[in-house]
Amino acid sequence: MEDFANQKVNRKKSSNLILFGDFLFSKLIKCVILNSGGGLMLYIASDHAGFEMKGKVINHLKKQKIKFEDLGTYSSERCDFPIYAKKLVAKVVENEANRGILICGSGIGMSICANRNPKIRAALCKDVTTAELARQHNDANVLVIAGRTTSVVTSNRMVDKFLSTKHLGGKYAERMKMIDED
Repeated sequence: MEDFANQKVNRKKSSNLILFGDFLFSKLIKCVILNSGGGLMLYIASDHAGFEMKGKVINHLKKQKIKFEDLGTYSSERCDFPIYAKKLVAKVVENEANRGILICGSGIGMSICANRNPKIRAALCKDVTTAELARQHNDANVLVIAGRTTSVVTSNRMVDKFLSTKHLGGKYAERMKMIDED
């Protein structure tokens, strides 16, 4: 595999993907999202502190033509994050292939609330690497973003990586089973 980190910008197009630096965009993401078993749905929710960032992530998803459902909040008026975390959790657990994105100020409250459900593996990520590892190693099904401390560019790149990365299985799947053991 080529090392793109030391190259300026490498744009390479094929019929299935667009490679820009070390990020795969558009067609690959749509392929993973829309063709990964048929029933996948992406849900997104935020509280008031994550509302602005949620709007920017939604614009990014629309540009990528990725289907999603916005579960609120729908304004920047003060609200309670558990309401929206629980709405998203209820939708994500309906189908094992579903994914979610939660956004609040720090990401901590949403993470704690979502992870109360044993079928949720919500990962508060700070960069593209943690978003990728959350999927590869931990089979995370919910990406949590800190709206107050994460840039729009980083948020969108994390979303892209989270949605285009598969769980590695093997020893990582064994570790996930160990978490569920009493």
